[in-house]
Amino acid sequence: MIAVANKAGIEVKIVTGDYRKTAEQVARNLGFKITADNVIEGKDLENLSGQSLLAAIRRTAVFTRVTPMQKLKIVEVLQKQGEIVAMTGDGVNDAPALKKANIGVVVANATEVAKETADLILLDSNFKTIVAAVEEGRLILSNIKKVVGYILSNAFQAITIIFSAMILDLPAPLTVVQILWVNLICDGPPDLVLGFEPKEKGLMLEKPKNLNKESILSKYMKFVILAVSLTTGLMTLGIFVYYLKTTNDLVLARTIAFTSFSMVSLIYIFSFKDLNKFVLASENLFKNPYLYLSLLYGIILALAAVYVPALNVALGTKPLALRDWFWVIMVGVAATAWVEVVKLVSKKRI
Repeated sequence: MIAVANKAGIEVKIVTGDYRKTAEQVARNLGFKITADNVIEGKDLENLSGQSLLAAIRRTAVFTRVTPMQKLKIVEVLQKQGEIVAMTGDGVNDAPALKKANIGVVVANATEVAKETADLILLDSNFKTIVAAVEEGRLILSNIKKVVGYILSNAFQAITIIFSAMILDLPAPLTVVQILWVNLICDGPPDLVLGFEPKEKGLMLEKPKNLNKESILSKYMKFVILAVSLTTGLMTLGIFVYYLKTTNDLVLARTIAFTSFSMVSLIYIFSFKDLNKFVLASENLFKNPYLYLSLLYGIILALAAVYVPALNVALGTKPLALRDWFWVIMVGVAATAWVEVVKLVSKKRI
């Protein structure tokens, strides 16, 4: 587990009040490489200050015979360097360092004082649980990015369609009722289920992120949102104008725009399943069966809006011919292609 934590960019240090030889042996058993430079005793740490103290704390893997105040000092020095510090402990003496740390962690048999000070209690007293919690946190953050990116792409797509039509002094491509129906399709189950995507390989090989300095949406994700919304919005508007001019049928033109708007997001959602791998290369492509059920739900609602007579009256739509679906599919393919291009161009994780 120490090796897994290190690969994830988490630097593990042993800070203990035990004797040096005992701590070194425990560290070796855990997989630490012990040298004369990365082990320090509390009495030696006390004689350091300034840059010397900083350098010693940065290079040291094992701190032995340290006092509670020295534990606190180690936490403070690391925090001043911008590090996010998690501190584990079990005794009353650990309380100051646990309270100062960004995340205080205690084991199940810790004293009541330590438990009240800490943020997390390990019921199984196992370091493996900490690593598993980090992995779960990264999965949650990854899925939040997917959902936020997907929702914003859908929202800005609608804004692009309506706002562009207003600028060009065109009839409204979508009615209020149609937009509400699209919200049932796109902003319902697909959004929710996308947040439960399984973890991707390599998740624990990423470097830690400081969300105080880094936005949830990276510049690449912002470009994806902008590109997808503009592409799908303008293409949908173009189809609307084409049908309006060639058929002079506003209801048909609105129906094709409505169908494109509602179905396209159900197509490019596959690109949001994994923001760092191509659609066909993702190991999670056929996982999360509930996502496919939610897409089936969306498709049924979209088809019902077009082919059920009662809904034709309520929504102001009319049945489409088979050839009309070609344009809908083309918009979806174009949006998906944009997301894939950004994945190809970006050298870092979206």
